[in-house]
Amino acid sequence: MKRLDKTSLERESAKRARLLAALAGAALLLSAATSAGSGPGTAGLFFLRETLALAGCALAVLWAARNPRVTSAGVTERLRWLLAGQFGLLFGSLLPQGLLEGVGIPDPALFFVAHLVFLLAAAFVSAALWTNLRELIFVRRRRSTARNFALLSVAGLGYVALRFLGAVSGADLGHLQSVLLLVTVLFAVVNGFHQGWIHQLYRRQKIAAFWASALVFGLGLAASRLANERLAQQMAPVASAVTVLTATVVAVYALMASFGLLLSLPSARAYDRRSRGLASLQRLTAMVSSILDVDELVRVIPRLAAEVTEGDAAWLELRKDGHLRVVSSIRAAPEELEGRLLNLEDGASGLVLRRGTTVLAQQAWRDERVSDIHRLEPRWQSVAAVPVASRNEVHGVLYVVSGQPFAFAPDDTELLEAFGNQSGVALENARLVRESIERQRLQEELRVAREAQRKLLPAKPLALEGAEVRGVCLTANDVGGDYYDYFQLDQHRFGVVIADVAGKGASAAFYMAETKGVVETLARRGLPPRQVLVEANAVLSSRMDRKTFVSLIYAVVDLKNQKVVFARAGHSPLVHTMVDGTVRFLEPRGVALGMARGERFAEYTEELTFSVLPGETLLFYTDGLTEARNARGVEFEEGRLSQLLSKLSSSSAEETTEAIVEEVSRFVGPGTSRHDDLTFVVVKFSRVGTG
Repeated sequence: MKRLDKTSLERESAKRARLLAALAGAALLLSAATSAGSGPGTAGLFFLRETLALAGCALAVLWAARNPRVTSAGVTERLRWLLAGQFGLLFGSLLPQGLLEGVGIPDPALFFVAHLVFLLAAAFVSAALWTNLRELIFVRRRRSTARNFALLSVAGLGYVALRFLGAVSGADLGHLQSVLLLVTVLFAVVNGFHQGWIHQLYRRQKIAAFWASALVFGLGLAASRLANERLAQQMAPVASAVTVLTATVVAVYALMASFGLLLSLPSARAYDRRSRGLASLQRLTAMVSSILDVDELVRVIPRLAAEVTEGDAAWLELRKDGHLRVVSSIRAAPEELEGRLLNLEDGASGLVLRRGTTVLAQQAWRDERVSDIHRLEPRWQSVAAVPVASRNEVHGVLYVVSGQPFAFAPDDTELLEAFGNQSGVALENARLVRESIERQRLQEELRVAREAQRKLLPAKPLALEGAEVRGVCLTANDVGGDYYDYFQLDQHRFGVVIADVAGKGASAAFYMAETKGVVETLARRGLPPRQVLVEANAVLSSRMDRKTFVSLIYAVVDLKNQKVVFARAGHSPLVHTMVDGTVRFLEPRGVALGMARGERFAEYTEELTFSVLPGETLLFYTDGLTEARNARGVEFEEGRLSQLLSKLSSSSAEETTEAIVEEVSRFVGPGTSRHDDLTFVVVKFSRVGTG
């Protein structure tokens, strides 16, 4: 069903009102015609007039049910609706009678006015009364609420229908009408027990509602009596029946509500007190979630605790260095209170801390548990001490005292315990805030580490006669352990290194820096790739713990001889893309640095040599490229990488680099974070130098 906004509802209400006015006008004209004389068509016109009156009432009910001003009212506003509606019905019953008795105008003219008053009163006012009555009955509804109101409505409609049939047929249905009206009254009594709205009122509102209900009851009886006894013969029967029915039902409900309000008044003060306490607890909860300064929060807690319990004084004690300290108080001297706190085992505070339960003394002068407090201030007759705790840990004690004995009801104790719990949450939040600050400090350290990592990478591409080298390192959320490097060895040769240190964070960055220094030092000595890896493993494995390892590729590119020699230490393959788009993954044997030591590592490490031609491309990468996952958990994998490199076989190093980053980002998708670093180096051969 299409939902109507406020403007649409008002537009529909206006349409129904105009239609109702048209029906009312037609009924009025017919009323004048039928009252001006008699003839063969009078009975038919009378029937048509009453039918139009009945239709007008039905439309009025629809208008009231969809009118936002009627359906969106609060409890007190609905009571005002009932009061105003009963006044309207009474006025509509009195006005025609007064005109008939006090003015010498012929009956037909007065009949026209009386019909107008009754039709409008019965239609609009009664519809509004029924709608507001239904909303009051349905507050805190139960399973039987809808059924009972439906029975009331059916009985009421039956009564109006009998009045209509009796009027148009001339049959004597008076006894049956009386029985059905009595049944309607009984159902009104049953619905009168649905008074859930009373619990939403404060004491002053209940007193006002009681007098309003009594007035509604009196007005309803008067309107019902006048409409039934004096005007039934002078007015349209349908309008008269609706008036009697509505006034009676509302009066019965108002009488039942008056008794309900009267019975709720003795407990209203306690209810108001609890409502204020819950409101204070809500304010405290809001403060706990919004105030990050614990000192400000603990100043508020005693004030709210004293306010909600109407205590004379309150204070908050918290653990500090093995002792309790009074951190906040209201209408009590902290210095005097702290004088009694010798250790955590004394008095009521010691009991609360040890047992984690509330101490309540309603006659302080007789209760040894609070003797230290009573000695400090003899006028304090009632003492309540509740634990300030969170996650089963007691942080301190919240006190509220009163100069009256038996000042604290059980509800007060429950609210104070809730206050204590919220205060404990505040302390826990303070700890979390401190941890958050510590995390920020660590993040700053990681930022510095990322900066250091970036400085370890080559500052710019390497452009040589016959080759161009470019690298990319996009770290994941934290500092990564990936790194790459390229450097010229002599006029015709340059070296390329790419590595992946297991782990993340500052430790991985540290191992990365150490690996870079060792490998570059060995490479510049002119050692072949396999020998560089063997000696690097001998140095690094003695410094790394057994849970840390480094996968690495070191390659030496000879532009003059168009050769590439490389060794692999458990790293991802080196990818060779030929001019025709053929892609091959080169993966000689080798294990990661730190996973084997001495001769075992040398036995596992293999060196591979292959030729290159102008236009071909080499790709060195870490597993963060092929293992990049999208939102569905699917990895990029070597197959997609192979297809991409085949398409890029004629592209430059810069174009290839940009295309790989773009394709991986598109595959991962927006909003999906990478779980690993994206690091790779592209070598594009253009023209091999001749020496």
